[in-house]
Amino acid sequence: SFDGPPHFEFVEAVPNSPLQSTGVNHVAFWTDDLNQAVRDFETDGYKLVLTRMDENGTAPFRFAYMESSAGIIIELMDSAFQHFFEDYLGYRERGKSTWTDTAPR
Repeated sequence: SFDGPPHFEFVEAVPNSPLQSTGVNHVAFWTDDLNQAVRDFETDGYKLVLTRMDENGTAPFRFAYMESSAGIIIELMDSAFQHFFEDYLGYRERGKSTWTDTAPR
C-alpha cells in the first residue's frame, strides 16, 4: 500500500491447493480492469491458477491468481471491490486510510 501501512494476510496451507507453499506465498495488486490485467499477465507468460468466474462463467471475478514459470504468484484484485475487502478487514472501523495502489501496468 502506498497510502497506508502494508497489509499482511496469513493463510493456512491446504494440501493439494495451488496456493500451498512455505514462506511468502504471493503479493497482491489492485487493478481497475481485472480482465485486461489477466490478459496482460498471460501475454507475459503467467498462467491463471485460481479465480472466481463471473455469473456467465466467461471472465475472472473479483480476483485472479497468476503464476509465473518460476512459481511466483501475483494476485490481481478488482479495485471495484476494494471497499468490501477493507470492510472485511475492519480498516474503516479502525479509521485506517484506504488503499489506492493499482496493478503495476
